[in-house]
Amino acid sequence: MKKIGILFMTLVITLAFVLSSISMVTADEPVALNYDNTYTGHHSAITLTDAGWGEGYQETWDCDEGWGTDWFELTLTYSAFVTIKVRDDFVYGDYFDVYVNDELIGTTPEVALDGSEGYSVGEFTVELGPGTHLIETRDAAFADYPSLCPAGYYVTITLDYPTPYCVDLLAGQDIDVGDVCMWSAGGYLYVKYTTTDEWYLTGTHLHVASAVADIPQTKKNNPIPGHFDWSMSHDYVQEYTYVLSWADDLDIDPLEDSVYIAAHAGVAHFLYGCLDPVISDTSNIWYNASDLLDTGDAVLTYVHPSWNSNVGYETYFESCGAEWIWSSYYVENPTMNESYWFYKEFEIPGLYPIEITGTIDITCDNAYELWVNYNSIDDDVVWQSVETYNIGEFLDCGLNNFWVLATNIAGNEDPEKNPAGLIYNAEDICYTVVDQEETAWGEGIDFNIKGKQNWGMYIQYKECVELVEKDPATWEPVVDGAHGLLCYYPAADEFDFCFIAEGLEIDTEYSLIYYADPWPGDNPGALIWEGFSESDGTIDICDSIDLDMDLPDDADANYPYDGAKIWLVLSSDYTEPAMTGWNPTEYLFEKGMADRVFFNDLDE
Repeated sequence: MKKIGILFMTLVITLAFVLSSISMVTADEPVALNYDNTYTGHHSAITLTDAGWGEGYQETWDCDEGWGTDWFELTLTYSAFVTIKVRDDFVYGDYFDVYVNDELIGTTPEVALDGSEGYSVGEFTVELGPGTHLIETRDAAFADYPSLCPAGYYVTITLDYPTPYCVDLLAGQDIDVGDVCMWSAGGYLYVKYTTTDEWYLTGTHLHVASAVADIPQTKKNNPIPGHFDWSMSHDYVQEYTYVLSWADDLDIDPLEDSVYIAAHAGVAHFLYGCLDPVISDTSNIWYNASDLLDTGDAVLTYVHPSWNSNVGYETYFESCGAEWIWSSYYVENPTMNESYWFYKEFEIPGLYPIEITGTIDITCDNAYELWVNYNSIDDDVVWQSVETYNIGEFLDCGLNNFWVLATNIAGNEDPEKNPAGLIYNAEDICYTVVDQEETAWGEGIDFNIKGKQNWGMYIQYKECVELVEKDPATWEPVVDGAHGLLCYYPAADEFDFCFIAEGLEIDTEYSLIYYADPWPGDNPGALIWEGFSESDGTIDICDSIDLDMDLPDDADANYPYDGAKIWLVLSSDYTEPAMTGWNPTEYLFEKGMADRVFFNDLDE
C-alpha cells in the first residue's frame, strides 16, 4: 500500500526536584534515568538518551550553596525539537533560567512573593541536531541567597520529531518489502531504509541531487547505483539510516533547490524451517562395498531381541520411525566380514544458508563409518551404544546426503545369532536460509521514460507534518482524536501537496488554511483547499495551488524561524483570508513545532 508518511512518537519525561530532600516522582511517560558518575562543580549531570525512554523514575536532590541548578546530558540519535518546561509548585516568587549548550534560551516569569500571580511556569523550544547536548535549569531567584535552599520545581523535557515522508521499498518491481522514509531536521537530511516480514538489507546505495540529470545514469537513462555518492554493505539488517548534512555533505538548500533522491537496495528473504526426520528406512540405497555395481533398496532386517533394549530404541528412534536396515533380511554370509554402503539424500531449500543446525543419532551391529556430504564424521565399533553427532556445519542448501559404511563382522553361522543392522535418526535438522534475492528501489518516478531497459526509480522529496485535534483547555493532542497528514514539496513553483485525514465530521465542508498570526490569521493568510469530508469522516486529496508567497510570509508573526501554521477548520468559520468564527474542538492544528511548514515559492 502506498504510504505518504508515518508518525514518530513524542517522548516526554517529567522530573520533580525537591531540593531540600529526596523526591521520587513517576511521570505519565517517564524515562528510566541514571547518574553517569560525572560532576560539574558540585552538581551531578543526569544522562538522557532518545533511545532509553520507558517506564521508570529518578531520585535527585541539590542544595549546595542554595542553588536549584541541575544539568541533563541529552544524547540524540536524530535531530529533534526539544521543549523544556519548568514549573514551580513549591515557593511563590521563584523563577528559572534555562540554558542549552551554555546559551540562555529563556527565563520563566518573575512572579509576586505573595502568591497573587501563582507559581512561575515557562516553556522553551529549541531544535537540536544529533549528538550530546547540555541542558541546564537554574532557580535564578536564589542566586543572591547562597545560604538558603529553594524548595523545588518540576522539569518536563519533550522530544518532538519531524514526520517523515515515506514511500514503499519495491523489490523485483512489485514486491513491497518495506519503506524508504525521508525527513529534514537540524540541518540534516535523514533517509531511513526499513524492511518488513522476513526481508533483510544486504546493501544500500543512495544519491541525492538537485536535478535528476545529476544522478549517475547511462546514456539510456539507466541509473548506476555503484556510482551513487553514498553506499553501505549490510549483514542482513532490517533498518539503516543515512544522516547527511544539507550544507556539508550535499551542498543543497532544500528551501532553494528541488531535491531528488535515488534510493537503491539489495534485499534478501529469509526462510525458516525444519525437515521431517531423515531416518534409516527402506528409502535408503545400499551398495556392496566390494562391488559398487551390486546395489539395491534397503530392507528391514531381522531384529535381534537384544538390540532395542541395549541401544535405547524408545529414546532415540521410536518417535521418528527409524528402522533397523540391511541389504537383506538375514545376513547372507554370517561367517564372513560383510560391508555395505548405505546412501540417503535429502534436500534443504534456499539459495544459501544463514544457519543450519542438526544432529544425527546412529549405531550399527557391528561397526560403521559416517560421512555427511562426503565429509568424514566419525566411526564406531560398539553397537550397544548410540552416538550423537552435530552435523549442521556440514549441511547446505540443495541436495545433501548421508553415506554410512556398515560392517558385520564374521561370527556364528546362524544368521539369528550373528545378525546385521544399521539404524540412525536425524530428526532435528533446522535451517535459516536465503530463498530469494532482489534489487529494490524506493518507489517514485521511472528513470527511463523512453523505454523499459531498467525499472530504477527516483523520488522527489517531500516533507510531511501532522495535524491533530487538540483539547482547548490544555492544547495537548486528544488521544484517539481526529488527525491528518500533510505532505508537500518544500521548494516548488506551486504548493503541491497531498492531505489525508480521518475522524472528522461526516459530509462536512472544511477549509485547509494558512493561518498567519496574529488573529484572525490574515497576515496575510491563504486558503489552500476547500471541500467536503467523505461519509466515513475522511479526506484524501492531492492538489496544488499558486500561493504567490513563501511560508511563513514575512508579515506573519512566526516569520522567519517558527514556521507557518496550517490548520483544517470548518469552512463556516472562515472567509479567505481570515477566521470569522472559533470552534477549536472541530479543527485540526499542527501537532507541535516540528509540524510547522516552511515553503519556498520559487516563482514568487
